[in-house]
Amino acid sequence: MKSEGHLRATCFAPATLANLAVGFDFLGVAVSTFGDTVTVTRIEEPLVRFEFIEGIDSDGLPTDPLKNTASYPLIKMREVLNLKFGFSLGLKKGIPLSSGLGGSASSACAAVWAANKLLSNPLKKEDLLSFALQGEAKASGSIHADNVLPCLLGGLNLIFSLNPLSFKKLPLHKDFTFVVWHPHFRVDTFKARSILSKNILLNQHTEQSLYLSGFFLGLYENNYNLMNQSLKDVIVEPQRKKLIPHFDEIQKRAYDFGGYNLSISGAGPSLFALANGQEEAKKLKNEIDSFFKQKGEGVESFISSVNERGAHYVD
Repeated sequence: MKSEGHLRATCFAPATLANLAVGFDFLGVAVSTFGDTVTVTRIEEPLVRFEFIEGIDSDGLPTDPLKNTASYPLIKMREVLNLKFGFSLGLKKGIPLSSGLGGSASSACAAVWAANKLLSNPLKKEDLLSFALQGEAKASGSIHADNVLPCLLGGLNLIFSLNPLSFKKLPLHKDFTFVVWHPHFRVDTFKARSILSKNILLNQHTEQSLYLSGFFLGLYENNYNLMNQSLKDVIVEPQRKKLIPHFDEIQKRAYDFGGYNLSISGAGPSLFALANGQEEAKKLKNEIDSFFKQKGEGVESFISSVNERGAHYVD
């Protein structure tokens, strides 16, 4: 891809679901409903600056380029690639802050893919992952790729290693559909990680490993029932569910309604479940929506297939 002459580019990057119950910090999937949009302009000044920040929760975002997850990766790009020019950027947030839907990863991925188009010798997407991960670390305090990888590359991804980065895009049957609920409150990622115990019991490790094995077997056999049956988190979820009001009741309602194993996306508070097709997904969505309404709790919900495209240009 030849890009001399490109002075401005706009990129959209999708929201993501991370952990997926059985894969804490190493499983993530891109969804198709919404995300963040970043416009990057090449400038003569050797720096990174903001033109604007707008959209959902934009008032709560830092404008200091060293502190924002969209701008910080571009600072690292300039340093590592020894660029003589700089970038100005505009960020339009489509993902709520601290929602568990990969908002920090989305901003970072949209920024690096937009900026990449302005380079004289653009990099492959895989080569931009290290920069996007730096932006994610600004939000969570540590580097983990379960949001960044699917956001940038699309699809369902398994991370084997961070150093060196090693991953695999996994198959997911087109009929398998995610239902996602975003309650109208925030869970701080730092807090959600800080409450986790550093130790687990042997029986917890064994049980969680069995669920992970079942999930992968169901994935490769296109066996929805086995996948759904295996979406259980016996280690992280029990520690984090106290951050989400009514979690046990919501989870029980989903299971009683149709045997759905509902869990937490990322650090929360967003929740997800896997349905077998659009019709099942609609029924489950309506059932859990009605629960939130009965409790007087605000929630946004959506149905999504897997976004295989990932970050992409929109102009």
